[in-house]
Amino acid sequence: MNVDNSQVHVKRSLYQRKLQTPKTKNSVRVIDIGPDLLQVLKEHRARQNAKKLKAGGEWNKLDLVFCQDNGKPLDMDHIYHRDFRRVLKKAGLRGMPMHSLRHTYAALLIAAGHNPKYLQHQMGHGSVQITLDLYGHLYDEANREAAKKTEAFYKTESKKAVKKIAQAQKVAVEMGER
Repeated sequence: MNVDNSQVHVKRSLYQRKLQTPKTKNSVRVIDIGPDLLQVLKEHRARQNAKKLKAGGEWNKLDLVFCQDNGKPLDMDHIYHRDFRRVLKKAGLRGMPMHSLRHTYAALLIAAGHNPKYLQHQMGHGSVQITLDLYGHLYDEANREAAKKTEAFYKTESKKAVKKIAQAQKVAVEMGER
């Protein structure tokens, strides 16, 4: 985690209870985070550091953002069955795999108006084509909103441009009369 740049660095992945290098070179990446999430992660890290001190030499030195009380990787099955399903139920959501959070993140980036290239890097895809193949259908609504914004821009900016042109022509005429 880079708190100065508000970024999380993805360097390893947990697969079948083992930490490993992510499956592609693009999976090793930097994910931008906002100030609210950064604050939550800082507070989480402070609590984690307290646990680290308490554990002493028993602390596993993997430097994980989320881990057990001894620094070892979390058991994702345990997290899913103990915590994730309870959180979904409390939020009034149906059951879903944890991987759905990744797709939700992508959908939120699109809804926020981020371009496909940015989404590609955030998701760790090897090409923007992969991103568009997976999430291109979500751009339909974003594109409709973009068309409305473009039209509104033209309406306001074209009026400004016409005024500027008229002013420039007036100045040119005045200069020509002298």
